[in-house]
Amino acid sequence: MDMKKFAFNVIVLLISTYLIFSCASSKKKEEEVIKPVEQIAQQQAPQEEPQKKEEEKTEVSQKIEEEETGPNLEAVGKKVEDEEEKTEFNPSAVSIFNEAIKIAYVKPEDAIKMFEQAAKTDPKLYKAYHNMALISEWRGDYSSAERYYLEALRVKPDYFISAENLTMLYLKMNRPQDAERFINDQIQKYKRSSRLKNALTMLYLKTNRIEDARKNAMKTLKVDEKNTETMVLLARTYIRDKKFELAQNILDNAKEISPNNEKIYVEYSFIHKQNNNINAAIEMLNKAISIRYDLPEVHNNLGVLYSQAEDYKSAIREFKVAMRYNNKFYEAKLNLANALRGEKLYEEAEKIYLELLKENPKMNDVLFNLGILYLDMDREFEGRDTIQRYSDAIKYLRDYSSHIDADSDIGKKVAKYITEAEKKLKNKKDDIEREKKRKLKQEEEAKKKAEAEARYKEILPKAEEAFKQKKWEEAKTLFTDCIKLLPDDKLSRERLQAIEQNIQAEAEAKKKAEAEAKLKAKEEAKQRAINEKKYNAVIVKADAAYKKKDYETAQTLYTEALSYKQDSEKAKERLQEIEAVFKKRAEEEKAKAEEQKKREAEAQAKKAEEEKRRLEEQKKAEEKKRAEEEAKKKAEEQRKKEEEAQAKKRAEEEKAKAEAEAKKKAETQPKKATSNKIDDEEDETNKNLQKHEDSDKLKPAKSGDKIDDE
Repeated sequence: MDMKKFAFNVIVLLISTYLIFSCASSKKKEEEVIKPVEQIAQQQAPQEEPQKKEEEKTEVSQKIEEEETGPNLEAVGKKVEDEEEKTEFNPSAVSIFNEAIKIAYVKPEDAIKMFEQAAKTDPKLYKAYHNMALISEWRGDYSSAERYYLEALRVKPDYFISAENLTMLYLKMNRPQDAERFINDQIQKYKRSSRLKNALTMLYLKTNRIEDARKNAMKTLKVDEKNTETMVLLARTYIRDKKFELAQNILDNAKEISPNNEKIYVEYSFIHKQNNNINAAIEMLNKAISIRYDLPEVHNNLGVLYSQAEDYKSAIREFKVAMRYNNKFYEAKLNLANALRGEKLYEEAEKIYLELLKENPKMNDVLFNLGILYLDMDREFEGRDTIQRYSDAIKYLRDYSSHIDADSDIGKKVAKYITEAEKKLKNKKDDIEREKKRKLKQEEEAKKKAEAEARYKEILPKAEEAFKQKKWEEAKTLFTDCIKLLPDDKLSRERLQAIEQNIQAEAEAKKKAEAEAKLKAKEEAKQRAINEKKYNAVIVKADAAYKKKDYETAQTLYTEALSYKQDSEKAKERLQEIEAVFKKRAEEEKAKAEEQKKREAEAQAKKAEEEKRRLEEQKKAEEKKRAEEEAKKKAEEQRKKEEEAQAKKRAEEEKAKAEAEAKKKAETQPKKATSNKIDDEEDETNKNLQKHEDSDKLKPAKSGDKIDDE
């Protein structure tokens, strides 16, 4: 069996509101076991803006960025069954309710407590109970979820979302009779609710009562002929019966009515998958999640299709998204492990398989996949004990076979895998035994060889040392002994040949060297005399330049002198002294430059400070001048106002005085003369007033003068 080209085969089980694919990827040629999947309670939150898909990670094992995901909680004020919510709730309760929604995904326990507080504050707030049920169900606390759904229905009996979710929850709890009894009771109470009837259809589908599901869906459509949810469920019944063309027609009609219903595209994808058009199926599921992203089952299905297309990186991404939206989605986690195995990330796959066994011990498919993992991966599990790995493969496959029918197709395949694992285990043990015998024989031969090699290793360094020191006779004897110990010793034979050549060459070289030495000595003596003469001439010039403190010239000359006489201590000392002078000079120049820079900076700072002070004084003088002018202007305006007020007051007082005198005279004189008299007095009074006004205009009173009362 070619274990390295084992194909991935997946049988898809349709057992929930959305298609659920389950992937058991392996390098086996045969089909592998399929994982049945339970869906979480049907979520009925309004559609959200589709989230942008994350860019594909270059490293598959890199963690996907964490998001706050969880159940779609119901908010106050949303439509209920396509009608505006009419109930008025306590504002304090609504405030607590909204705060609970904000923290529900990150602190579910605290959120439940806040929803309980909101419900106590306003017992009519039925959505608080519904949201507590959703959170409990998401966390796997089904008994609490049931209690909260029933409480929501107690407060609002016609809240069909809770009724639908509770029906699906009963199926999760393996209580199909309770689910059917409950939903039928609800339908009897609210016979016009298509949603409740659809929930019953889903129940029939989940319990494989396909004909009952079809009849119920058709019955619902007779009353509500444009209900696309019912149309999708009806199409699903035909898909179950492999009547794909009929299902396609129903879905096409539903799409015309509601093109943004993501469930339609999920069903399309299943039809494409059954027709072996994987790319089209993937396209449909991508369309579904572009409409509504928070669908863990759809992401799981999409991951399965990517696995079938051997695009394991995309599959891993989708399985991880599915798990973030449903942290109890064990089937998606199993599919993730299988995809990691397909991507050859075996250690990560193994880790997830083992986690699944702890989290969900009844998930028998994990046993199968672990067995296949340990059976197939010969080279990839380097560092693992092969015997133990095959033993584990047999153990897990046997555990799995104990939960299935041995006479079924998968039972026979598993038995075949177990036989294969046992054969591999036996072969491995035989290989180990043969290797053990071979090693014993090798050890005996190696022992003799080792003794010879030990003696050889003892002699060889001495032979090499003698060869190195050109002790040719001694080296010749030792290398001869080495050949006796190791006849195939090529090195010793080469050394013996070289020794013979060296003995002969040495004699010739000795004679030649003696002649060359004499000639060289003569030439060296001649050159030393020339250099000594040049040195003496240059050193005199260097000393003269040094005394004159012409250090640059002196440095050049002393350096030249060293080229003629390299061991001249005088030239070396002078060069060191000159270097010290240059160094000191550079430091002084640097200090001088820094001092100059400092003085310039201080002068510049002082100048800037003086200019700043001058500008500030100028600004203050201008501000003072403007203030004085403003004050003078205000004083002049005030004086004019006071003068006008005083003049007006004097005029009014004189007028009043004249009127009083006129009235008094009128009362004392006869009536017949009264009229003329009054007229004359009024004329006189007016003349006096005019005079005063003219006088006031000519001589305005000062602002500080007082007006005497008359």
